[in-house]
Amino acid sequence: MDALGESEGVTIGLENRAKVEARLAALEGGVVKRISGTGKGEATAKKIDLAASNGASYNDSADVTMGKDGDASEAKKEKKKKKKKTDKKEKSETKEKKKSKKEKRYFEEDAEEDSSEKKKTKKKKRKLDDESSEKKTKKKKKKSKE
Repeated sequence: MDALGESEGVTIGLENRAKVEARLAALEGGVVKRISGTGKGEATAKKIDLAASNGASYNDSADVTMGKDGDASEAKKEKKKKKKKTDKKEKSETKEKKKSKKEKRYFEEDAEEDSSEKKKTKKKKRKLDDESSEKKTKKKKKKSKE
């Protein structure tokens, strides 16, 4: 099969491979010697006929594909739904925490206001008591002078 998928069979690089093999044969002198064995005899080079051997063909069943009913996409959707649910739970929990903090602050502020009001009223009472006691002492002084 070529790169564009227009023809069947192994055709990619055949011309280049033939050129490389021809160059190797020319460099070796056309005679291949045995490396192993007695070393005296000459080995015969076997020619490989690439056009005759069709090679391995593409196996469609080995290819990774998505299921026809979209199993993977459904799994992704399920994951997204679960993530949204957990995000919603986390958001609601944080909202509840913020709400409880606000309520707590509100009640604390009310308690502070109440205590400050009590302090103010106590101060007023003290002032009134002080003033009244001063008036009484002035009256007593006047009476004692007469």
